[in-house]
Amino acid sequence: MRNGRHGRHRRRGHRPGRGRRGTRTGAVHHALRLPAPAGGKRQRSSGTKPPHGPARLYFEGVPNREITIASVDKVPWDHVRTVFGNRGDPHRCWCQFFKLPSKAWETAEPDQCEQLLLEQVRANGPPPGVIAYQGDEPVGWCAVEPRPNYPRLLRAKVVTGGSRQDTEDASVWTVTCFVVRVGYRRHGIAADLLAGAIEQARRLGARVIEGYPVDAAERPKAPAAELYHGTVSLFLGAGFEVVARPTGDRAVVELVL
Repeated sequence: MRNGRHGRHRRRGHRPGRGRRGTRTGAVHHALRLPAPAGGKRQRSSGTKPPHGPARLYFEGVPNREITIASVDKVPWDHVRTVFGNRGDPHRCWCQFFKLPSKAWETAEPDQCEQLLLEQVRANGPPPGVIAYQGDEPVGWCAVEPRPNYPRLLRAKVVTGGSRQDTEDASVWTVTCFVVRVGYRRHGIAADLLAGAIEQARRLGARVIEGYPVDAAERPKAPAAELYHGTVSLFLGAGFEVVARPTGDRAVVELVL
């Protein structure tokens, strides 16, 4: 991210794992300091701070874990590739579905979508997301950007029928996608990613953050591939409120910063 280019913000995570050290490639790893989740109470551990890694900070009642959240423009591209993988929806999309026109999306190859995301990361605008690390291992991604950066999303029913914000307002940011690697799911990493996305948006001037999650209570058997928007409970746990339900199983949630 462009703010604090030479600073280092340490995320003191509440998930299990090793303290994350600096990247092996020598790239600056700009980690975000995350807020406690709603109702969470921070509690310092007795652990010492590992060299070049985050000091430990845990939440009461949560297993001791450490997840570092980093802005995508501060990590090696190979780490992003590791998270998106080489098959499945993340590898097919590279978070371009809401950015490309329908016809362009239908003909786009995965390599082209990857290149587009890389160009967006290297552009002068806000970085388009955050990466989660468990120890030194990149394990997840969350897309967060000003909403006008997603032209296809602006025409979607979930926005036109549910958002109460001006579609052209660049101070309205949106969380559109979560990716957690197989083997690291069901350990709360999505909550860490959302907390990092909130902090990144806040630091870069967002006024409001929106999400468009799936209501898992209405779709209890929904496969993981259909939950990439996140779930209503995930967003509520981070302090968002439901402002509309444009469809039976989708909500529009909002967090005013």
